Amino acid sequence: NMALLSGPDFPRGGKRSYKENKADHSGDLNLFQTEDGESQAKKRKVSVQPKVKKHKVRSKKKELQRTRTKPHLVEPLTFKNMTEGMLVLGLVKEVQDYKLMVSLPCGLFGVVSITDVSQAYTQKLQAVAESAGADEDMVSEEVPSLRDLFCVGDALPCRVLTVKMEGMRRRIDLSVDPKEVNKGMPLTSLKNGSLLYGVVNSVEEHGYMIDVGLPGIQAFLQTDDQQHGIELPVGKGIWCTLETEAGLELVTGETRVVRVSVCSPGVQQAQVTSQMVTSVECLRPGMLLAITVEKVLDSGLRVKCLRYGGSIHKSHVPQGLGQYCVGQQLEARILYTHPVSKAICLTLLPGIVQSVGREGEEMFADLSVGDVIEDAEVLFVDKELGVYFKFQHYRASASLQNLSDDKRTKDINQTFPRGSIH
Repeated sequence: NMALLSGPDFPRGGKRSYKENKADHSGDLNLFQTEDGESQAKKRKVSVQPKVKKHKVRSKKKELQRTRTKPHLVEPLTFKNMTEGMLVLGLVKEVQDYKLMVSLPCGLFGVVSITDVSQAYTQKLQAVAESAGADEDMVSEEVPSLRDLFCVGDALPCRVLTVKMEGMRRRIDLSVDPKEVNKGMPLTSLKNGSLLYGVVNSVEEHGYMIDVGLPGIQAFLQTDDQQHGIELPVGKGIWCTLETEAGLELVTGETRVVRVSVCSPGVQQAQVTSQMVTSVECLRPGMLLAITVEKVLDSGLRVKCLRYGGSIHKSHVPQGLGQYCVGQQLEARILYTHPVSKAICLTLLPGIVQSVGREGEEMFADLSVGDVIEDAEVLFVDKELGVYFKFQHYRASASLQNLSDDKRTKDINQTFPRGSIH
């Protein structure tokens, strides 16, 4: 089985039909209640285990130190080195009734609950949940479904909420709420043309109020600036650029309304400048940066972006590493940033670089699930991620578990030498 990717890291999009799974929805019907029946809105006690938590933090720091001691290596994102609080760019893989399945870099997957989209959308859901016996047609008209808000292939900036094992299954919980995604972003970094992710907060007479998750800032999108003239529902996520000629120095307690635009070319080409970045905290997944190659390694590229160092794993390099040289200048999009090490990891894959600011679309129109590919050429082998292939104009990957019918392929490099056809 081969997992098809838009670059090597994101599975194919496209329309799918899904059978109703009542077991999956049974625990989701009351979205605002805990297992013991207590409402999330009520204050609750949290069980804390200092010793266990301390041990986990120490283990993460050891992992980060291990990474820092290998300047010759560009490591991929894995379940082991993913941490809570990390910001990462994802692509919507599947839209279900109560959650989004999101494809993350390097074959990882995360889940966005329906209550982690935005505060305004959650409040609408809360109101419906509290309206006992409400008419179903009225509810569907007042509250858009997740399928009204998201499409397969949509690029979303995500904050990692939890990383845990559930039995033998890995689980990564994510939030796309702007208050989580943009938390901690300095207002001084917001300049004319700055790229922001926001969610429609309310529909006004001449436009929309957009929640960008920043205290003291309310964004307004004029109806005239909206593309295609399609009405945007509350909860709809958008990439937008800031339109202001002045700085955003706010007095304590002050609220300022700023204009934003969703013009596609402007959003896709919005590039971060040195004036927009006073610290790494100003950077978010999805932002476009001008970079300079500093080192070409077997595992990827070490680059300079503004005054910070960054890295691009070889799975996010569209051409062979031999096509790149020290001093070469490129444009790359931020894939993820680490909250502790402040590492900046980027992508050069055109499909992902161009995904920000456009609606999700059919990425593999001429392919279907179950198609047999007989002319896939091996690009390279990664001992942690599996084997990367190319065929036609596509790139693809097969995880270690999907390389053969046997539980484990003994010698991957010997079985899948570079350039071999499978």
